[in-house]
Amino acid sequence: MPTPTIAARAIDVDATMELYHRAKRRSSGHCWIAEAVKQAAPWGSHVAVDLQTIRVTDTQAEKRYVYLTPRIAQIALIKYDQGEERTEGLQFKLRVAQVTKAGRRTRNYEAEKIAKKQATARKQAAAAAAHVQASAGQRPVVIGGITPPLSNFARVRQFGVKHFVA
Repeated sequence: MPTPTIAARAIDVDATMELYHRAKRRSSGHCWIAEAVKQAAPWGSHVAVDLQTIRVTDTQAEKRYVYLTPRIAQIALIKYDQGEERTEGLQFKLRVAQVTKAGRRTRNYEAEKIAKKQATARKQAAAAAAHVQASAGQRPVVIGGITPPLSNFARVRQFGVKHFVA
């Protein structure tokens, strides 16, 4: 059985000052960094940015990409939501993503049982492939599984962020 592989899309994000002045504060889908991700990934939709993750959906491929928010973007996001003014843009790259199937989840217990057995087999194969990739100097890509939980700041980032200091 061949190992399933999906190339995670790398995204070069350039958060310009023009986007900075047009965006909404404390909004995961319309903040400065989310607008920059939308511009950098025109294929993507349903972009959500929080302190933990940046999530982008490719509706054509029916895939959801979940990237960990880089530290430089986390600091910029906190300062942006706190109202601190910037004088220059920000560039960063999103490289490694967890890839899952896009769309709403429905509950089908029999299908979940079968999927769990198949997932176990895929995980074993993927672990072997990841070991081979790691030894070849490549970064492994997580396919499927449970994505990191959304933080309290995922939808509207307004409670508690004022206590963060970068």
